[in-house]
Amino acid sequence: MSASPFNFAKLETSGIDIDASYRFPLRRILKNANGYFVIHGQATNYLKYVSASGLGYAVDTSGDISSGPPRWIYRFSASYTTSRYSITAVAHGISSGHYSNSYVTCTTSCGAYNADYPSINNNHVAGLFYFDLNGTYTLPVQNSAKVQLFLNVTNLANSHPLLVPESGLAADTTYSNLLGRTYRGGVRMEF
Repeated sequence: MSASPFNFAKLETSGIDIDASYRFPLRRILKNANGYFVIHGQATNYLKYVSASGLGYAVDTSGDISSGPPRWIYRFSASYTTSRYSITAVAHGISSGHYSNSYVTCTTSCGAYNADYPSINNNHVAGLFYFDLNGTYTLPVQNSAKVQLFLNVTNLANSHPLLVPESGLAADTTYSNLLGRTYRGGVRMEF
């Protein structure tokens, strides 16, 4: 007799990725300005994300913040760069969704408990939006050395993380900024 494992599980996913950039000299807008302005945007729309074990029911978890990807993930940036300095503003986040797509939303007459489709009175999760700012300045140095100062500020608005009701009320570590507003600065050197 021989017994060998067989994997019934499958993951079925589909979506749309969007990526666009536009770069132009700033002198097109301001006559005496030098440097370049760059606008860049990326977005992913999850249309379907179905995970099935092969033994139970399958649920489309797109838009399910607890166990699947959000419907939309996005990141947009705008940069102004010269030979001496640069500044970049970044906006990124996720769309609103549900705690779980297998939950049944009800407030009264919820019926008997069903382990496959538990009930919840509010299944809505707000989206997240974060704003970051980055800047660099290259110091004028003689010889072949390059010295650059930089400053990064993440979560400029000090937005709160997304709280999900898993094992108590915990912060989502996948999409949330858990540290709040953070400053990072330093010096980069090349010789």
